[in-house]
Amino acid sequence: MRRSVTLALALLALFLSAWFWPEETSRVGSPILNQSSDFTVAAPAIVVQSDEAETHTLAADEHANPAAQNESAQDILREENLKVQMHTIMQSYAEISRFPPHSQPINSPEHLAAFVNMSPPQISTLFPLAQSQHTVTVQLEMANDQYFPGDRIEGRLQVSSVPEGASVGVEAYFQDLQGNRVSPVTVLPISLKDDAHYFAVINNSADHDFADWPMELNLASKVDLNGETLFVTVPFRFNHASAAITGTGYSQPVGSSLHIPMQIDVYQTGYYHLAGVLYSGDASRPLIHLETEGMLQEGAQSLTLQAHIQALRHVADAGPYVLSDVRLTRWSDEHIPHDLAASSGDSVFFIEGYDFDAYDNEPYVDPMQAERQRLMEGLGQL
Repeated sequence: MRRSVTLALALLALFLSAWFWPEETSRVGSPILNQSSDFTVAAPAIVVQSDEAETHTLAADEHANPAAQNESAQDILREENLKVQMHTIMQSYAEISRFPPHSQPINSPEHLAAFVNMSPPQISTLFPLAQSQHTVTVQLEMANDQYFPGDRIEGRLQVSSVPEGASVGVEAYFQDLQGNRVSPVTVLPISLKDDAHYFAVINNSADHDFADWPMELNLASKVDLNGETLFVTVPFRFNHASAAITGTGYSQPVGSSLHIPMQIDVYQTGYYHLAGVLYSGDASRPLIHLETEGMLQEGAQSLTLQAHIQALRHVADAGPYVLSDVRLTRWSDEHIPHDLAASSGDSVFFIEGYDFDAYDNEPYVDPMQAERQRLMEGLGQL
């Protein structure tokens, strides 16, 4: 099963469990609740003793039990919210299913974040100083989250709200997940503006023996401020590339899709996932998120991205295009128990455009659409 489908189902299951689990657990041991909603259960009697020792029976109706009345109102509100949420999900699914899962239009720059993580690893932490009333902010950010042997690994450190006249010293290094130091990192002052100090942190991996570096690393930074130590870390990954994208082949309309073959040098045989974003010709607007996958053997190979005509018509752009944000990953298997990133180089490729009449104007039909729609509608009735 495709990982994207598995992830979607997992998110749906998580969403549904958050709504239904409290309801299901409340029904344990209450078979009467499994009957028709038209069934009326008589309120239990409450027996109280009067001052004259006389016994009176009071009906525990909703007027005598405001807590139960409030709980009932909350149940109704929860059900209404659930219906709204399910309706939204069904509408979103209906929109998504108009296009192949490997060729999804991007409706806005914000929508792009649903496909591509645009935020580099970073952390910003407040540190109250013990020796003064100041609270210092330390922000550490890396340029990328994935690096390969020979890469120049870079980041930036910012120390803000520094007390006037305070001395600031910085040390940086790589450490493994157990906190052991792996390699030193050079720290260079960039600028001092008002009460903020800026530093560049740099490690040219080609200058170090990286043979024993683990794949999961942290960039750690210690800030010494008038004798007080402030410590922050951000994670990143470092591994030998499992493959490398070397270019594109001849892109052309084939049937109802624009085929974009990507040329790949494969270093490790395995199952690969390729994704990228098709932008407008001036790269100002993200148009379509593309992805494909397949088994690749060592050597010169290729995977073909396909932009469907319905997606191209939806974004109203016949090209030319720019293909960027390209990611190639070798998925884990029984031989290598973790995903391995592949190198995508500059990750910017120019793609020729064609008039829409060059394609077969066939609407996309999800072969599982009817079954999935029935499932969604059934869940909405729960």
